[in-house]
Amino acid sequence: MPACGRESMPMRRATPRPHCGCRKTPRPRWLYVINILGLASVAIFLCVFGWRMLSGIDISESLPEISAATRESILMNGSTIIATVALAIGFLFTPWGRRVRDEFG
Repeated sequence: MPACGRESMPMRRATPRPHCGCRKTPRPRWLYVINILGLASVAIFLCVFGWRMLSGIDISESLPEISAATRESILMNGSTIIATVALAIGFLFTPWGRRVRDEFG
């Protein structure tokens, strides 16, 4: 016989169990549909009015000539910067990056 009556009581769950067969409320689904419709209408709006605005522009000027050495320098430095930023962002999602974010954040 237990000294305390707690051992004989059934254990309760901290979180309630989901009911079998329950459906999601339709609200999030409708919000998703409305957001998609809104984004599509904005994209169509921008395309139509952007086409109208840009159709009357006559671009007859050419770009200035850039030397091969300058072009090579721009490509080398730009690709190095893009690769460094990509590695830094990728580092933030590793466990070490999480420690750095927790320490400074």
